[in-house]
Amino acid sequence: MKKAIPFLLAGTLVFTFCKTTKKQENTSAKQAETKPTENSGAVYAEPTVKPVIEEAPKGVAIKEAASNKILEIANNRWANTTLEELAEGKAIFTDKAKCTRCHKAYPIEEFSEKKWLHEIDDMSPKAKLTADEKLKLTKYVLSYREYKAL
Repeated sequence: MKKAIPFLLAGTLVFTFCKTTKKQENTSAKQAETKPTENSGAVYAEPTVKPVIEEAPKGVAIKEAASNKILEIANNRWANTTLEELAEGKAIFTDKAKCTRCHKAYPIEEFSEKKWLHEIDDMSPKAKLTADEKLKLTKYVLSYREYKAL
């Protein structure tokens, strides 16, 4: 019991020091984000306004380029594949009622094509996928996997 007391005291000191340091860091960060102004003789902190950079057009272009490349990859393997089919395949993969109901969504690029085909065949009855849903899921997963390998 006597041996445990110094460890408890040391732990308490470390915890207190860390907590105090975080408060000081947070206070410093808040002070850096505000600038003092005067209003009726009283000084108070007014938040600085940071300019908003419009990045949506760039992001949209990147997503469209990626989608088009994934679609091209899918069409090389399955003729007449549409973006809607790939979007439905992605929805099946991320849908809480389908693939991720019982487990997390695994990173697609981490498994081989052979492994994905095996997993889709094995798991589609458990997820109660129709043949059409299974095909859309397969198209999405394998096309996305190939795209990430580029």
